[in-house]
Amino acid sequence: MSLTFADATLVANHVIAAADAHNAGISVAVCDVAGDLVVLLRSDGAPGFSADFAAGKAYTSARFKNSTAALEEAWAERPVFAQSLLAQGKWFVGRGGEPLRRNGEVIGGVGVSGNTADLEAELAVEAADLLDTDGSREATSDRG
Repeated sequence: MSLTFADATLVANHVIAAADAHNAGISVAVCDVAGDLVVLLRSDGAPGFSADFAAGKAYTSARFKNSTAALEEAWAERPVFAQSLLAQGKWFVGRGGEPLRRNGEVIGGVGVSGNTADLEAELAVEAADLLDTDGSREATSDRG
């Protein structure tokens, strides 16, 4: 099972619409399970750097098959690992990234950046739920 362009645009457009409802400028990135970018959108008012951060969050959540919020928490106790990983390039540790699952299988990742960490995480979770029709994200979440 793989992430389609239709899946990726559905997810990205949902995030942009939800952010608009909060009057928030954001960037959203959707990548496939290998971390390759499929869609990147930056809405009006989103900081320029947020596009790169969103892509990093999508990449990280897809490759680790976990939310960046859970990774941020786990890696807080392993700062040397986190610093070493971040030095490698594309990775991003911080809330706002979620793996995209279908029928329990990770098919990609979504990353949201450009506003508060709370709103970014909320929008990423909503986006992940769009494709997760069997509830596998909740069943496999490492966030507690």
